Amino acid sequence: FFLMIRRPPGSTLERSAAAQDVYKRQVSTQSTWDTNSRSIMKYALIAKDSDFIICSYSTPQATEELKKKVHMRMKKTKFPLDKCKTKDGDIICIKNDVVIFACAGGPNIKEDRVSTFVEELKDSFTIFYKIGLEKIHQQTNLKPNILDGPFRKNFERLFGKYDTGIKMGAVQKAQTKVNALKSEVHKTLVKQMASNQETEKFVDTSHLLKDDAKVFEKETAKLEQITRNRNWWCCSCACLVTFGLIGGGIIGLIIILTVVVQLNFIIYI
Repeated sequence: FFLMIRRPPGSTLERSAAAQDVYKRQVSTQSTWDTNSRSIMKYALIAKDSDFIICSYSTPQATEELKKKVHMRMKKTKFPLDKCKTKDGDIICIKNDVVIFACAGGPNIKEDRVSTFVEELKDSFTIFYKIGLEKIHQQTNLKPNILDGPFRKNFERLFGKYDTGIKMGAVQKAQTKVNALKSEVHKTLVKQMASNQETEKFVDTSHLLKDDAKVFEKETAKLEQITRNRNWWCCSCACLVTFGLIGGGIIGLIIILTVVVQLNFIIYI
């Protein structure tokens, strides 16, 4: 039968070629986490120094951007314990000891719990690394992420302690629905804004038409006044009196002439 050594003796980190192949295959899958993970912790790592990660672990909620932020913070900080909050609300905690311990939790976790997680991570790794943490700096055969496989169960146990009780599958479905709702709300708002703009244009046009109507009304009144002034003889009182007097005079003259003619006729007879 074939025997494969999966873990070296506790006194040394030297591995056989077969064991190295196993660990290389584990490195490619070390960052995976059950899609139903309910931990509020997203990412954790242990590093020899700011440029040499010994092992790390992450959930699907840990984006590459978040990992980069943890690494950058780890390189910049000089404090024994450093905590900060990202723009997304995630909390990053760095502990500089013999080696570096770092983690990142979601927006719903309290800062003191992140600090507790780092301390628990240190205690767990201290027990795991039996030869002493100070020996890490003396090891010349270390490779990046070489302990991802061996320390995986410890990571899983620690992440499991921060279980929220809510399956991430359900969270993702809810998030999908929320995103879809946001999209619909956005579309509705865009339509409403477009409608409001059209309404404002209509109102502006109405005001312009109203102003034009007022101007037209004033011009019409002026034209009517001019017309009345020019055609005063058509319908004015003075016009009626004048024509009445002229008509009365003509009728009176006709009557006088008629009487005179009749008198002359009588005298002639």
